[in-house]
Amino acid sequence: MIRANMPATGTPEPNGLKPRETFPLIRRLCAESNVVGFELVELLPYRAAGYETVLNSERIVRECLVGITMCKKGIADEAYLAPLTVDDDRK
Repeated sequence: MIRANMPATGTPEPNGLKPRETFPLIRRLCAESNVVGFELVELLPYRAAGYETVLNSERIVRECLVGITMCKKGIADEAYLAPLTVDDDRK
């Protein structure tokens, strides 16, 4: 699914989704559906020199949890933006 930033996987996908495309996708899917389970497979941290695969995998799970929370709180229809991404009128 993810290409350049997931080197520690058994079957990388060339020209797959980038993390910046994957994170909001996972969050939105979990927010708009009744998710009862989520599985992250093929994380092989010993195959990567850095921690990018582990950190991206952790972020994917967190995005799923945020989506589930949005669904439970009834804000799944709203476009959620993290507070750090909202324009604060600074120039």
